Amino acid sequence: MVMRIIILFAFIIIALNGCNNDERIKEGEIIKSSNYEIIKPNISFDNKINILPYIDSIKYVTLELTDESIIGNIQKLIVYNDRIYILDTQSSSLFVFDIKGKYLFKIDKIGSGPGEYTQLDFFDIDYKNNHIILTDLMTYWAIRYDMNGQYLYRKKIPVWIEGITPLPNKGMVAYANYRNNKETLKQECNLLYLDSLMQIRKVYFPYNSDLYKPNGISFTTPQTGCFYTYNDSTFFFTPYNNEICKISENELILKYSFDFGEKKFNTNLLEQPEKLKEYMRRGEFYTLTQVFENDQILFFSISEPAFPFTFRGYYSKSNKNTLCSVFYTIGDNELFDGSANILSTYNSWFIAEYNISSLIGWSNNIDKKKIIFDNIFLKERKQIAESLSPEDNPVLMFYKFKSI
Repeated sequence: MVMRIIILFAFIIIALNGCNNDERIKEGEIIKSSNYEIIKPNISFDNKINILPYIDSIKYVTLELTDESIIGNIQKLIVYNDRIYILDTQSSSLFVFDIKGKYLFKIDKIGSGPGEYTQLDFFDIDYKNNHIILTDLMTYWAIRYDMNGQYLYRKKIPVWIEGITPLPNKGMVAYANYRNNKETLKQECNLLYLDSLMQIRKVYFPYNSDLYKPNGISFTTPQTGCFYTYNDSTFFFTPYNNEICKISENELILKYSFDFGEKKFNTNLLEQPEKLKEYMRRGEFYTLTQVFENDQILFFSISEPAFPFTFRGYYSKSNKNTLCSVFYTIGDNELFDGSANILSTYNSWFIAEYNISSLIGWSNNIDKKKIIFDNIFLKERKQIAESLSPEDNPVLMFYKFKSI
């Protein structure tokens, strides 16, 4: 009799879980903000823009090199409360420097226990609760630490994802990128709001993964991810949409839309796998590959898969002017690397990475050609290059604009 009760109880639990798994979560509505803006980039292969007249100032931060702070690859960077947080996916570490580049500490805890991880895929900062959040997609943990790197707790991520960011209520927002979530979701969705217990409470952008992998269709994600932070708020975009949305605690708010005309990605084909496969093979559409913003400017990069070029643009939020080009110079001939290597923003600054070998190689070439600069920004770049060795950590370039 006892055994029958146990079996019956187990059956009820399984049935209830099955009902929960089958429950369809209502799709959220995207709210259009009152200051919603449409951006129409002036895309051209012919223009090369001299950015010098628009630059207000440039400063360089050399990241201190110690035995504990050897950086392999900067995947993501956030500056918060005058500290620089750097995710290095090569070493699966999070490095922390002060605003002048002095090394402070790192989170480097590879293992399988609490507070440890197998690999690091993402990181973010919960600004309301002052937590660092590291994401391990090998074991699917979102792990929280305090701002000095002390372990707090971890939560299991309930669906297959390719990006995640925190909410102020200790919940999360996850981006699935058309991953196969049939086992956990009756209706798969690309953007999922999770509560503090990692239970799904709201979803956006439904899809059916059965249409994609069996038909050889795959979707890419931007190298720096689909989320970015501005004014302690998080924003979301994907390469397969032309819109940027602000993520609030309870809703998704449309802030910017790009007018790509006939080159806009055709989302109607997402339900037509054969046509979609050919459409993506041709690659004759524009995708957003990177977005950052500060109080004055929205930076964006656009690519067309059919062509090996990336257009990078700066949109003035005050006068609505746009710079957009494949190539930027600082002066008549010298390439401006800042547009190609942006990692983050901080107050009015854009932050870009300078590769050490490229910077030293550029300096040596200038010496061979015996070029002397009148441009103060190039003089400063040359001085920084001369102070470096090939073993040094990357250099960060902070730059800001007068106006556009």
